[in-house]
Amino acid sequence: MPYLTISDDALTIMAELWTSAPSATIMLELLSQSNLRHPHKFLPYNQHLRLFSASCARRTGHLLTDRRSRIAIQIAELFASGRASASTMQEACTNAEAAIQEQADCYNSIEQRSALHPTGVDEQILHGAAVLHAAAAAITCCSPDNLITPLRGATACAKYTTRALYWEQLAIGGDTTLISELIDVEAQRQAHTLRIFLGNPFAPQTFPHMNLHLSTSMLQEGSGTQHYVNAA
Repeated sequence: MPYLTISDDALTIMAELWTSAPSATIMLELLSQSNLRHPHKFLPYNQHLRLFSASCARRTGHLLTDRRSRIAIQIAELFASGRASASTMQEACTNAEAAIQEQADCYNSIEQRSALHPTGVDEQILHGAAVLHAAAAAITCCSPDNLITPLRGATACAKYTTRALYWEQLAIGGDTTLISELIDVEAQRQAHTLRIFLGNPFAPQTFPHMNLHLSTSMLQEGSGTQHYVNAA
């Protein structure tokens, strides 16, 4: 189990901050700052961070109109639990990138037409922003380590998901106060989910991370997960 080589007082403070933080953004920043000093200490948490990212992306799964984006989330979850190969995840990520590019082209077309909208704000534009942020979360959670580290990916997914929910509420004409409350609730949900997956990295003996039952080796090409990618 990982331990951080920092002073006892600092460790206690960080453990308390982790426990009481109202958002995953704050918690992930704690990990990021500690990771700068001890870059190898959080490697055992990488798969947990991937699951957190996938959990965030699933929150806006109802906005994903392209199956390739939804498959990317599934593959990310399978990879995090040792049931998909790195090459399978890379392929799913590539497919999801193609999907968001097509959606972005469609979004740009709508934006050009919206110039004629009486208010200058077309609901389709707002909804398109929600869809693109949701699709970005799907890609990020499925991105291999050479593109983005699991820690940075988790931070990005949390933000993409929150923004997708925000734009979705604007698209349906949500009340400003209610939108603010929804964003606060989402921040708390993300913080709770992060604690479930990671426990408390600054007090691992008291609050250990979730046991993922990772397999001893990643699946080879032609694994049972391959059909998810090919179905896109």
